[in-house]
Amino acid sequence: MLLFGLLLVAVTGAFTGLLIAGNLSGGPEYQVVLLGHDLVTLNSLGIFLAGLALALLF
Repeated sequence: MLLFGLLLVAVTGAFTGLLIAGNLSGGPEYQVVLLGHDLVTLNSLGIFLAGLALALLF
């Protein structure tokens, strides 16, 4: 069971690494707006990493 858990963690890490590598090419940029104010401009990699950080936090 421990081996299966470690295998799942390794596969998840590899999949996340592939997703990050696939988004390094840039792409369109999106502005984050809160209450009418432009907070920051993020590309698709920044948005993905922000979602990943929120998922790890919760």
